[in-house]
Amino acid sequence: MPVHRAAAKGVGGAEREKEWAGRTISAVADTDIPESLIELERNAWAEQQAGALTVETAAAVQQAYTEHAAATGRSRYELEKAVKRLVRHPAV
Repeated sequence: MPVHRAAAKGVGGAEREKEWAGRTISAVADTDIPESLIELERNAWAEQQAGALTVETAAAVQQAYTEHAAATGRSRYELEKAVKRLVRHPAV
């Protein structure tokens, strides 16, 4: 799956486009993502959709991303992006 390039627009867009050219999220997609992390994100997404996301829920999800990324040596950003895509767009 190619990286979405909408973020490449704006200031420094051409440079950012070159930087991201050809990159994918496969490095994270190939990593085992714990079901507990997916469940945390599902709960946070449900709360957000209901307009009831709490600071505690958001902090727990962010801490889990940080800890898992550190433990696996993966990019925290790419991990979060992969999990959110899985939770919010499961058919993609």
